[in-house]
Amino acid sequence: MFKFNNVARVKLVETKNLKANKYRLVCAFNVTETFINASLTESFKFPQQKKCNYVSGDFHINDLDREIARAKSYLRTERLEFTKHFPEEYEGDNSIYTFVYAYEFMRF
Repeated sequence: MFKFNNVARVKLVETKNLKANKYRLVCAFNVTETFINASLTESFKFPQQKKCNYVSGDFHINDLDREIARAKSYLRTERLEFTKHFPEEYEGDNSIYTFVYAYEFMRF
């Protein structure tokens, strides 16, 4: 099996039903970094979910590692960059994953 070195950006989307406490993993290669003019903050703009490269089904946060492995095999890449922190309910080791944060620029 071939493994490519393309970088995919990933975000966790919480479902609207708060009682279910389920999440969805959204992965895309064509994520743009945008700047908001008023506050000069950087944010990541994902395409619509139907145009993303991988969208998982709803899962509980304890199954996050399994969904990440499934996304890596589907996308054929080992390089996933997360745009947000994991929720507090996640009990695994998040130091093995790469995070990319939106940050503010200083005004002079």
